[in-house]
Amino acid sequence: MNTLEKIERKMLKKTDYEIEIGDTVRVKVRVVEGSKEREQAFQGVVIQHRGSGAGETFTVRKISSGIGVERIFPVQSPGRGDRHLLLDAFDRAYRARGAEVLAGVDEAGRGALAGPVVAAAVVLPPSSDLVGVRDSKQVGELEREELFSEIVEKAAAVGIAFSNPGFIDRHNILVATLAAMSAAIARLKVPPQVAIVDGRDAPAASCAVIPVIGGDRLSLSIAAASIIAKVARDRWMRKLHQKHPVYNFLKNKGYGTQEHVDAIQTYGMTSTHRKSFRVKSIENIPHML
Repeated sequence: MNTLEKIERKMLKKTDYEIEIGDTVRVKVRVVEGSKEREQAFQGVVIQHRGSGAGETFTVRKISSGIGVERIFPVQSPGRGDRHLLLDAFDRAYRARGAEVLAGVDEAGRGALAGPVVAAAVVLPPSSDLVGVRDSKQVGELEREELFSEIVEKAAAVGIAFSNPGFIDRHNILVATLAAMSAAIARLKVPPQVAIVDGRDAPAASCAVIPVIGGDRLSLSIAAASIIAKVARDRWMRKLHQKHPVYNFLKNKGYGTQEHVDAIQTYGMTSTHRKSFRVKSIENIPHML
């Protein structure tokens, strides 16, 4: 068992019962819809039980309108405070190995059809009370904006960088993403000793760089960077929406929704669209706004 697993085991409370296959259970699920959150009950039969400790999960199947629906849930589901402690513990494990100044790095917009890819790097102080910070994909838009301001206020340093569609088309999305990450790290006013990066690939930097798969769900610093990158990009896309309202960037943020694809078919591409990204239904559209 490594250091992080020991920390997780101490922080996660044990359940009062054993979940067994065949049990009927009712699980409360948090659903995010835009800026609103609500709880929804998912009731069904346990059909699988896997893993142990922090990674222990169970699969529940319910019948809805004659169709079987399955969902996987963690047995140990940390609350708001516990989640913060787990994310912070991940970073503390790196600091304990000598990385006193640690940067978390993440990106937003890698898979979009339009707009830049944005990277952020965040250095948090050793003690942080950013309890609400988590993977940006788990946070509603209004809360992300609030957390953005809180992170900027409490972080030791924040760096943000963009790679525009032209750069993406001249190189490729991976090169553009890593270039933005490198620039974001370089813009930190407090130089990090180590940068931990969400994903498999390591950008060039003057410090040690460690890729962490699923890092935005494991590290407080990377989760903070994910929120900074997401909010910065969303704000940029809102400005582009004012310039090109027919594509509804306000809603789709440049991603390939059906509405966005239909607009490209009708109005063509703009200079903010990525011409190197291939969508079969719009490959032969030469005209541009």
